[in-house]
Amino acid sequence: MRWFFDAAHAVESTAQAFPASASGGEQEQSSLNDEQSISEMADAFGVTMRTLRFYEEKGLLQPRRVGNRRFYNEASRARLRLILKGKSMGLGLDEIGELVTLVESGLTDSERATALRDLCERQRDLLMRRRDDLNEQIDETTRVIDGLTDL
Repeated sequence: MRWFFDAAHAVESTAQAFPASASGGEQEQSSLNDEQSISEMADAFGVTMRTLRFYEEKGLLQPRRVGNRRFYNEASRARLRLILKGKSMGLGLDEIGELVTLVESGLTDSERATALRDLCERQRDLLMRRRDDLNEQIDETTRVIDGLTDL
């Protein structure tokens, strides 16, 4: 569960360090030192640049843009960790968006943990139903194969 709280605190600390309304050279230069290009980000996470652009298109990532170039800060890296964790749990894009919104909400850690548990329990239940459906399909396919073997 550490990944969840680490991501939440990374997003919060980045937002405090680099508020959206602030502008200026010193902050921008400091921010640049902590940022990764799209290729560096893709390499660091073992994904393709196309994957990062897809998540940006879906509103899950918001890199800083300079012309056509994209730059990812610690909050973006924390977000991508959440996205990939959600993907590994079989969450769809809507549920991954829910996960990101949950982490970035103003909830306490305890409230976040409760909401995360609910989201994970819903996903587990869905996956268990899918597994049961697959087992039924496997059993039916096996019966067909057995029937064909008897011919």
